[in-house]
Amino acid sequence: MKSVLLITYINFDKDNSGSTIRPQLIYSTFQEMGYSVKLLKSNQRPSNIRRKAVNEIFDWLHNNTPDFCYIESSTFPILNKCDLKLRKR
Repeated sequence: MKSVLLITYINFDKDNSGSTIRPQLIYSTFQEMGYSVKLLKSNQRPSNIRRKAVNEIFDWLHNNTPDFCYIESSTFPILNKCDLKLRKR
């Protein structure tokens, strides 16, 4: 099964605007296409929650190699160093 790492800067719990709906639609579309989707989802703030989520992805990447990575960009600058490190990987 092909896999994709999907990186978002939103919480999927809130779906009240286009910026939160679009990543959810992308996620479900990848699943419908038959991809196994590893999802990084959380706001950039508070940074300790985002850092924990990014670290979980780094742990996953130790044993997994996605076929590709899709990043749904934030409208804000990337604030956390852990995100910059992940993007370089």
